[in-house]
Amino acid sequence: MTKAINLFKEQGQGGSGADPDAVKFTPQSLTAGQKMQARSNIDADVSITTVDASTDPPFTMEPDKVYKYGMLSGDTTFPLMLSINDGKAHVYCWTFETPATAPTITWPTAIIGWAGGSAPTINANKQYEVSVMDGIACIVES
Repeated sequence: MTKAINLFKEQGQGGSGADPDAVKFTPQSLTAGQKMQARSNIDADVSITTVDASTDPPFTMEPDKVYKYGMLSGDTTFPLMLSINDGKAHVYCWTFETPATAPTITWPTAIIGWAGGSAPTINANKQYEVSVMDGIACIVES
């Protein structure tokens, strides 16, 4: 592709000739450190925290992280506080699996609405991913 772009420019195709001020395309690659810095510059850092839902004590989920709860061992309350008010849109995301008997889920009070209208019915032997932004939750079952 690079060769085609540069040849196109050199041959003056695409109009009345090559623009002498045109920039010649040169492919580049970024180091891992540069990629991390670029993601940080645009607030795109995401970390994944794995939680053993059967043994870890309840804790407050932080924004802009993905929590993997694994298999739930029974009825569960997901702790979530939307307390950050810094003018940025923060996303809360977590995944979990349900056992052979569907557990009762107590959803965070910070959720003020659901995409689709109401809190979902949780089924047995399923995987779920939940995302919350601006108090609106979206859940996917697979």
